[in-house]
Amino acid sequence: MKIDNRTAYDTRALRSILCAVHALDATSRGGAKNASSNGRLATWDRLVVVVRHGRRGDRPFTGHAFYHGRRATLSIPRESCDVRALVALWQHELWHLYSIRHADMPPSVLWCRADSPFVERVVASLAPSLGGGLDPVALIEVPVEPVVEDKPDVRVERVARLVERRAAWATKARRASTALGKIDRALRRYAAAGLDVPVDGLEAPAMAARPKKRRRRAPRPA
Repeated sequence: MKIDNRTAYDTRALRSILCAVHALDATSRGGAKNASSNGRLATWDRLVVVVRHGRRGDRPFTGHAFYHGRRATLSIPRESCDVRALVALWQHELWHLYSIRHADMPPSVLWCRADSPFVERVVASLAPSLGGGLDPVALIEVPVEPVVEDKPDVRVERVARLVERRAAWATKARRASTALGKIDRALRRYAAAGLDVPVDGLEAPAMAARPKKRRRRAPRPA
């Protein structure tokens, strides 16, 4: 059995409830006409149960299932879910999957009575899974609206990465400019010495005559 959970409730809790009803319902079907009192549902392995929130204005608990079908739908309240009411609803729809019609259902199953003995049996069987002797009704908690966190702007991260890349390339550019300057100065010296320097755009600058240094004379003795 697969649960298509479209609610905010825990899928594992929903599965525990539906499986408990299916396991304990074998003996309860003896009160229905034209129904086997034992055996699991033939389509259980391929069954898909859609659990969704009920629409506004509808009854708190509603369901739909085809006779001997492979799909069922359960609509439960959005604010809080009574486990007993859910058990009674699922038993009703489960009997439809067993091809049991309304005319063949006892009143407790037909009207989805949450105070029926079968519902109490299912609730009692679910109690150990809670631990600490908690009320099985608390198995499904009131859904908490998820906190929507502000997602960081991806453009901010991209700008930071671009700034880092630009700084790295700027450093490389300064190093390249320094290296080119040293090479050009060396080539100019060779070009000034009369060597052929095959570099476009490289001109040997005119060598200005350096002024001779004047030697300081020692002061004459007095």
